[in-house]
Amino acid sequence: MRRKGYKASSRQNDYPHSHKAPVQSCFFGLALADDSGLGLCGVGGVAIIRRSTSSRRRATSESDILSLSGSVMQNLLPIPYTSSIAYQQMLEVFHSNWSAIDLYTDFAIYQFLKVTPEQAHLITSGMMFGRKRRLLSDLIKHSSDHRREKLLAAFGALGRSKREIITHSYVASSAISVNFLERNISGSFKATTHDFSPQTFHEHVQMVAKAAEVFRDALEISQDELNSFVNAALSLNKSPTTSGDDA
Repeated sequence: MRRKGYKASSRQNDYPHSHKAPVQSCFFGLALADDSGLGLCGVGGVAIIRRSTSSRRRATSESDILSLSGSVMQNLLPIPYTSSIAYQQMLEVFHSNWSAIDLYTDFAIYQFLKVTPEQAHLITSGMMFGRKRRLLSDLIKHSSDHRREKLLAAFGALGRSKREIITHSYVASSAISVNFLERNISGSFKATTHDFSPQTFHEHVQMVAKAAEVFRDALEISQDELNSFVNAALSLNKSPTTSGDDA
């Protein structure tokens, strides 16, 4: 059994799939099929053998497993969940939604500060999300905007996203779990692990995606408004001076 070890970031690895015969896909592990239509699915070190040539399934016997060639058995060793396509897809969904949340947050700060789009970009471009979150929360709370309550609820839900943990932690993984090692950034040193199974990680990412959608709906903004705001950042490149210029 491969031992899990922490690493700073996960590599984008692919694992092979055979298309010689239809097999049920594995949520994690390795899916193979030989010319006879024998589907093999390695999950947590257990080989499950399915016949795909008929709808009838027979139970896997010990002799079936022992008769496999050594090279095939080597391929059935469990891989870390973080090396699976399922995990990589979930991570892509997570970060894609957070990119959108960053945009929605900057746009909301622009609206509630009542500044120009260009000024909003100069204010928010150097801010970590934690500071932007505190600023926007206070701006909304002290406003009389008709969206106030639903914005506070939608924006507050983002606090459960574990963004900093998933983005900046050390990562360890077995075939059936992913573990994030968080180290605090202030006060006395403390390290905390956050553990997910493939199912709970999937549910967490879906929660973040839903929270992003609700936040945008609460802002009541159009795609044209967002596009115009983004283009305002590009227009600053044409300005004679910006916040990043040397004195």
